[in-house]
Amino acid sequence: MTQSSHATLATFRMDLSREEEQREALHRVIVPGVRQGPGVLSGHWTLDRSTSESIVMITYGSLVAAGAMAANIRANAENQKAAGLELLSVRVLELVVTICRLDERFGFLVGSHASCRFESSGDRGQVEGIAHSE
Repeated sequence: MTQSSHATLATFRMDLSREEEQREALHRVIVPGVRQGPGVLSGHWTLDRSTSESIVMITYGSLVAAGAMAANIRANAENQKAAGLELLSVRVLELVVTICRLDERFGFLVGSHASCRFESSGDRGQVEGIAHSE
């Protein structure tokens, strides 16, 4: 499995009156599209209702893949606006440490450039592979 090396961190202001529509698009269009992106290893979508902001972090196996996604996010601003999202920022960051809970028997995996990939919509997924741990 490829090691995580970089991430995109994007912040969006959301029109929460359109949340149901946005959630449907997230699950039906965005997540499947991101999953197929070259070099994508994991993704996390968050929502801060107090500020109407969503922060999205996606990890990649290379700086090139992270940079390409950042450019794609910026280029997609008009479609985001049409869906009630305003791109506030997008950055490419170096991933320094990752932790993942494997399960209660094994506790946490902690390491520089550790990779965990979960393929489940439940609380706990299946670990596909681990690239490196310390």
